[in-house]
Amino acid sequence: MPGRSGLVPPASNERDGLAFLTSSSGVSISRTRRRKKEPSESRVSSIPGRRQSDLTRSSGTLKIEGAKVHPTVFITPADVRRARRNIERYDWARQIADAVLREAAEWLKREDDWLRRTVPLPGASFAVGISGCPICGANWGPWARDGASFENPGHVTCPNGHTLPDNDHPDEGNGYRGPDGRNHYFVGTYNSWVVETLTFKALENLVYAYTLTADERYADKAIVILDAIASIYEETP
Repeated sequence: MPGRSGLVPPASNERDGLAFLTSSSGVSISRTRRRKKEPSESRVSSIPGRRQSDLTRSSGTLKIEGAKVHPTVFITPADVRRARRNIERYDWARQIADAVLREAAEWLKREDDWLRRTVPLPGASFAVGISGCPICGANWGPWARDGASFENPGHVTCPNGHTLPDNDHPDEGNGYRGPDGRNHYFVGTYNSWVVETLTFKALENLVYAYTLTADERYADKAIVILDAIASIYEETP
């Protein structure tokens, strides 16, 4: 989505990557600044996002209680309020928010069972796809970003139109070894494309949409995707 590094002005060269860190004037705020350590914080609070107030000792063991206010990791409630104000005040913010909501709405249309079935099975292979096409040598780029589709699961298509695997280039999930000895992981490349698409296209827009609107439909759909991806971690190499 062009220019969507967050609710920042399109002219800004600063990319925060988290959509809502903007000032009231519409100038993005860098997250590289570190706040001063409060006196109450101990070395234990080096755990990201944890303050000493979040940590208590019980029977000699450390207990993590969690933050009292949410969101708290990458953005704060003040950041969210600022983003909503910017949407009301600035055209560039409205355009970005509209694009986020449009994309999120498309993912709301996907059935939960479809999303679960779409995630590769536990133990599936994953590959970048740098070996390219064994027929013409064309490179389809990392994770076949322009050569994979949910409509043709398990396959990738090179820029010259060769869709693989096929009868001459079989891949049951562990790759195809060409005559030159190189391995081509068509299915593994497709699997990587699926997870990348669900992570950066579906989840990112769903969580931004939920943050902006508080509409729990977006959060519920994001939970389905997160749970489906997490379910394969233990058995995925």
